Amino acid sequence: MKLGMPGMVLRSAAKKPATRRFPAEIRPAYSATRGHVAMDIAKCNFCTLCQLRCPTGAIVVNKQEKTWQIDRMRCILCTACVGACTRKCPTMETSYAPPVGERRESLVRFTQAAVPGTSPAGEAGRA
Repeated sequence: MKLGMPGMVLRSAAKKPATRRFPAEIRPAYSATRGHVAMDIAKCNFCTLCQLRCPTGAIVVNKQEKTWQIDRMRCILCTACVGACTRKCPTMETSYAPPVGERRESLVRFTQAAVPGTSPAGEAGRA
């Protein structure tokens, strides 16, 4: 039996909507979601393996300054840096990075503080 256009409209009105009401309803992230690359700078020895493995050149490691920087606009979330690191410093988080308005806001720099007599601690900041 063919109902035509009025039948389709009535059937659609009675169904649950196909989309969510974002931001009121936020979908939970799946365990395999690729959100953004995070860094545990305290474990990093600045070996540059992640920088060498990055296919887009989004990661810049500076051994002298003890900094690790990622350009989130260049990163394609391939997880090559996560797999290359022997100390498991970079990790793939399931939450997405916040949106940016300008190119310079996409650069995220992590710096390892070298304080004599204490273990190194990491701090994150925008470059």
